Amino acid sequence: MKLPYYTACLILLFFCVQLSAQKIIKEGVLSYYETRATVGRTSGKPVIRTTLQTASFSPNVLKLHTELRKNVVNTTITTCGEAKSTSFLSNGKDYYALADVKNSQFVNMGNYSLEQSTIAYSEETAVIANYNCKKAVMTAYADGQKEEIDIWYTPDVQIDPGCFSFFFQQLKGLPVSFVFKEHPKVSIGGIAAANIEYLLAGIKETSGAKLDTVADEQKYVVVNDENEKRNIAIQMLLGSATPVTHTGTAITETLGTGSTSITVTRYNPFTVGNTLPSFEGNTLTHTAFSADSLQGKPAVLNFWFTGCGPCIKEMPLLNRVAAQYAGSVAFVAITRDEAATVTDFLKTHVFSFTQLVGAKAIIDKMGVSSYPTTVLTDAKGIIRFVKVGGFTDEAELTKAIDALAH
Repeated sequence: MKLPYYTACLILLFFCVQLSAQKIIKEGVLSYYETRATVGRTSGKPVIRTTLQTASFSPNVLKLHTELRKNVVNTTITTCGEAKSTSFLSNGKDYYALADVKNSQFVNMGNYSLEQSTIAYSEETAVIANYNCKKAVMTAYADGQKEEIDIWYTPDVQIDPGCFSFFFQQLKGLPVSFVFKEHPKVSIGGIAAANIEYLLAGIKETSGAKLDTVADEQKYVVVNDENEKRNIAIQMLLGSATPVTHTGTAITETLGTGSTSITVTRYNPFTVGNTLPSFEGNTLTHTAFSADSLQGKPAVLNFWFTGCGPCIKEMPLLNRVAAQYAGSVAFVAITRDEAATVTDFLKTHVFSFTQLVGAKAIIDKMGVSSYPTTVLTDAKGIIRFVKVGGFTDEAELTKAIDALAH
C-alpha cells in the first residue's frame, strides 16, 4: 500500500527528530582526562601531568574521584538531601575525612563566576575523541579577570546536574574538550597559574548505583577544624600526611576580596623578649651548626621550604639585606628539606643565607608551622623581632636589624 506523500513526510520527520533528539542523562559516570602544565617545586622547570577525574552522579549524590598527586587520592561525596560534602583524602597509609567541604561542582573551575558568564555559539564543527562536536566560546570572570574559554561540545548528550553545580550546565550539550587558566585564591607550593586542559574520557549511564560510600570508610579520621583541614590538605600535596601541631599566637588574615576572599590563620610560636631555644643542626656543606654559633652577633633566622611560594617570593629581598649587613649580622635559613632537595633548588634560585638542612627536629622544637617565618635575635640570643609571613618591604627588615644594636 502506498502512503500519501504528506504521511510519508511526517513519518520521515518523526524518525529524524528521534535520531537527532538530545539524550539527557540523569544518573551516570562522567570522566575527563585533566592535563596540567605547572612548574616544578624544586626544579623550576615545566611539568606536564595527566590524571583522570571521575564524577559519579545521581539525583541525590555526587561522588568526585581524582588523584591529587602520586598515590594521593581524593574522593568527595556530596549528599544533596543533607546539604553537606565530605572529602576523603588518603595516600595508602594515612586516611582523613574532611567534613562539610563546600565543593559540589564538577568540573571545578577555580574561582570562576557563573553569574557573570556568557556563551556564544559557533557553526564550526570537528570530530574529537570520536564525538561529533560544535564550538562555543564561554566568557567568564575569575578574581575580576575576564577570560574566553574555547569549548568543543557534543550536542547529542547533556547531563542533568540534579543536586550539584555543573560549570557548563548552561551549555547546549556536553563539553568534550576545553582549556582554562587557573586563578587560585592562595598559591601553595610556588606553583604558577597554569593552563589546564580537559578531554572527555567517557560518559556512562547507570541506574541505582550506590554512590555514598568509600572503601574502608572506618579507616578515615574525621576532621572538622577548618585550619586542620587546610593543614592536612597542604601536607598531603607536599608529600607528607602527618599534620603539623600549631603552637603559639594565632594571626588571622583575609586574602582577596568579596566572593574570592579566603581567611588564612598563621601561628607565631615565638615571644619577643625570650631567649631563642638552643638547637643543633647541619649545614648544606655537612658542617655542624648550633645556637652557640650565633653568640656575640645579631642574627636573622628564616624558616622556609623549597615548595613555599611566599618563601621564594621574598628571597631577592632577603638576599639584598644579607649583602648589606654581611659580616655584622648572621643570616641563617632553616628547612626540613634534605640536602639533596635544597641543592637541586639552589641550581635555579639564589638564597644567600647559611642553610641548615634536614632540620625537622629544630623546627618541631621551635614550634614553627607557618612559612615563611623570620626571627631576629640580638647578640645575646634574645628574640627582638618576629615576622610570620613573607617580607614585601625591605625597610621593615632593615629597620628591625638596625634596632638590634639598641
